[in-house]
Amino acid sequence: MKAGKEGIVFTIVSIIGTLVIGYLMGKFLKIDKKSSYLISAGTAICGGSAIAANSQVIKAEEKQISVALGMVFILNSIALFIFPIIGHALNLSQTQFRLWSAIAIHDTSSVLGTASKYGTQALEVATTVKLVNVI
Repeated sequence: MKAGKEGIVFTIVSIIGTLVIGYLMGKFLKIDKKSSYLISAGTAICGGSAIAANSQVIKAEEKQISVALGMVFILNSIALFIFPIIGHALNLSQTQFRLWSAIAIHDTSSVLGTASKYGTQALEVATTVKLVNVI
């Protein structure tokens, strides 16, 4: 409960912020609205699951879904390697790292993999914060 309460404000702000930034970047890069929305939703919430759920609602085409899934999974793969390096370089505490990784990484399994590389406490709380994000 404590970890969930701690992460809920960060979660709400990050979801809204990511959707807004994604919309603006999509317009700037001239990406079609549906692809831009799916990438933003996947980034903001929980990766592939959010893309799959939202694609049905907005009636996205197969190509738009594939692009969004590919983009989110590539970013997850990169995060697995660079987040622990960045966390150590910035001298982040377990608490700071857990919140950052749980909010910034899209997919729950990638959050768990990244946090486990950083430390036991980071793993325990990042899991809870990410699950609050997904809910």
